[in-house]
Amino acid sequence: MTLGARVFLSGLLSALIPVLGLAQAEDEPLEQEPEAAGEETTAGRPLRFSAAINAEYNDNRDSSEEKIATFDTYLRPGIVLFLDSERALLDARYTPAYRYRSAPVEGQSPLQLFDDLFLDARFRPTSRLVLGISDRLNESDDPTVQKLQTSLRRDAIFYLNRASAQAKIQLTPKTRLDLEGRHALKRYAEERYRVTGDEQNLVGTGTLWYRFARTFSVAGMGAYERFDYPGQEGVDRDFNSLLTALGLLKQFSGMLTATATMGWKTMDFADPEMGTDSGPYGRASLSGTPARSLRTEIGLSHMLRDADVYPYASQRYSGADATVEWSVLEELTLGVLGAYRVGVYDSKSLPRAFIDSQAADAASEAALPEEGGTETATIAEGWISYRFGTGKSLRVHQRFEILDSDLSDSFNRNLTGLAFIMEF
Repeated sequence: MTLGARVFLSGLLSALIPVLGLAQAEDEPLEQEPEAAGEETTAGRPLRFSAAINAEYNDNRDSSEEKIATFDTYLRPGIVLFLDSERALLDARYTPAYRYRSAPVEGQSPLQLFDDLFLDARFRPTSRLVLGISDRLNESDDPTVQKLQTSLRRDAIFYLNRASAQAKIQLTPKTRLDLEGRHALKRYAEERYRVTGDEQNLVGTGTLWYRFARTFSVAGMGAYERFDYPGQEGVDRDFNSLLTALGLLKQFSGMLTATATMGWKTMDFADPEMGTDSGPYGRASLSGTPARSLRTEIGLSHMLRDADVYPYASQRYSGADATVEWSVLEELTLGVLGAYRVGVYDSKSLPRAFIDSQAADAASEAALPEEGGTETATIAEGWISYRFGTGKSLRVHQRFEILDSDLSDSFNRNLTGLAFIMEF
């Protein structure tokens, strides 16, 4: 069995541990029930195929101050199975990517295959109970697949598997209990990167909702998380955390939804010298369609969470992001995305064994400030999508990334891409 298959199966099985909720505490715990994935793209046909060809110019392949440019060409065939009935839904997708890179890293083949597998299944056995499982396996060398809450560095090829299990129980007409479980596993293909890069987390959440009015609800939430880093011998960065929070959800006219989550998070580190740390947790979002042709999503967050920089165990994270899509015409869509995040690292989140031994690996060769440091990331992206014919579209995008770090290499990167997509 390949590494990717093992990662996929282990993640799915872990998420099926009695549905306590293994969702990362950083994920939005107080959101509306999402619509079925793929509902808009499968249009009544249970089996669909697609193919995409896209080219991307990257002026900083290695995310370093010494820029090396590369031109990547991707071929992405896809197959989708979508089954929907009154009580059940199944959405399964496989969209591998074949990439040709004009300037590969030394020792790397210019032609590579990256897997992308997705599964979402839901079942409503009674009018008061909804059950669901989902799993997403990515193979990539671009950590930005983890959206905005991770390093922007392209390190090496890795697998990222995110599995979840959910249960929504309608206790009374105004009260609902949500139990959710997620398991996330990041594993590098090469052994030499696993010491500093592999991660695994398992979190359980429970949320009790009460609906005061048709458009206003409140909730109480608790989450327990276990985060594991493999680490090097003697350097223990693992921790457990407990989050308690209150949440609000308000729906406005124009199909806008606002959510806010406020609470307190405590982290208990496995290294006895590090003890515990605690701080406020906050997350707010505004999303929806204020106008028929406009879709917006805005988010703010502040929390204690896992680290993006080795060998730290945690960081104090603050972030803001916004996405706007405007359907100028039925065939033409314009979109922009902006994000800014700050990670503050304290020397107290350095394992004592690392400080004492000054481990002589690649990640510790650069001197770490004794007082810690800050890492900021800025992202801006714009795109234009044009649909023509039946199931055909053309997409152009431009992306800018800037990483400024006291603890690792700082860099900036521009990416320009063009994609042709066809469904049949």
